[in-house]
Amino acid sequence: MFRYCVDHDHLCVMRLKDSIGLAKRLEKSDADSYEGMDVILGNPKEGTTDVTVRVIAVKLDSGATEYLATSSIKLFKL
Repeated sequence: MFRYCVDHDHLCVMRLKDSIGLAKRLEKSDADSYEGMDVILGNPKEGTTDVTVRVIAVKLDSGATEYLATSSIKLFKL
């Protein structure tokens, strides 16, 4: 679904489980929010290309960390 949004020039934000690779690979920080970039690899046999993804982590008041992936790769101050 994420790839579909990017391929059709739609902005996309998806909530990630912390067990998903994009969330697991994000470099951890003690800050209340932090972000990083990752790539969803394409498959030439299927005609897909690599997709750059911005991954954002936000620590909630409960102590849990919420992970979001977005197709907007412009970095804004959190």
